[in-house]
Amino acid sequence: MAEALDAAHAAGTLAVLLDLPAAQMTEALDHAGAAGGLLFNIRHRAARWRTGVCPPSVLHTIPSHGMLNDALAQYLRRRGWDRVLLLRGSSPEDAYEAEVVCRSLAKFGLTLAEERAFVLSNDPRRRDLNNMALLTGKSRYDVVWIVDDDGEFGRYVPYATYAARPVVGSEGLTPRAWHWTFERYGAPQLNQRFRRLAGRDMTSEDWATWVAVRAVIEGVQRVAVADPSAVAEFVRSDGLSLDLYTGAPGSFRVWDGQLRQPMLLATHNAVIARAPIDGFQHESNTLDTLGMDRSEIDCRP
Repeated sequence: MAEALDAAHAAGTLAVLLDLPAAQMTEALDHAGAAGGLLFNIRHRAARWRTGVCPPSVLHTIPSHGMLNDALAQYLRRRGWDRVLLLRGSSPEDAYEAEVVCRSLAKFGLTLAEERAFVLSNDPRRRDLNNMALLTGKSRYDVVWIVDDDGEFGRYVPYATYAARPVVGSEGLTPRAWHWTFERYGAPQLNQRFRRLAGRDMTSEDWATWVAVRAVIEGVQRVAVADPSAVAEFVRSDGLSLDLYTGAPGSFRVWDGQLRQPMLLATHNAVIARAPIDGFQHESNTLDTLGMDRSEIDCRP
């Protein structure tokens, strides 16, 4: 990994897009300070890639779990669905994301009614942990929030809960960076162009990749030279204002390299809302109501 990044830098590469497994991503970030230019994370959403040691050359166009969950929590608060039943899977990833969800609930004043874990088992003595009616019974809640990274059980929850309640999270209403049905701010044209080129609908990861390239192109146009250092300095600066086709200009947070961006709350075939939700304010930029703010981050170059 170090050799590949050094070779790219020596060749005058303006940016490298990182779509890597965790182990190789760690290698890339460990070498980021020496690599030069810009490195864009277009895959990983976990906070650990955005805290601790944060080389200024590393930027994140894919939203973090915190941003996605904050967007959904804002929507629930706005609708008055204040009591949340949290159902999570049994994997380490599910346990981690459940913690992030709980932080979002606390951040926006929602109540965690209960947290329950789904357990895949044929043991009749454990059927209360995999039967949806039993798993969602004996509790008072306004909404069911699912955390199911592997898609193990979430698809069976809608229309099967003990009480008739909306389902959000991994199924039902889901927060995303992008959705193929978004119909405002030029999004239909972007979706159509991508569909012609790729023969399929644009995903959040596709969009994060497109934004990274768009940021580099904007940097070259603004500094009027294809110099990696000059382009990187501009892209990281307050002078960058990217048209994200989501209704708000994008820029990168100086404290963790995360792209400021609206979140789309969507079902499988429709965008229902866009966050930040009206009414949620921030002292400097409303987009910073999504994800970890400057005071919450311990990030060192």
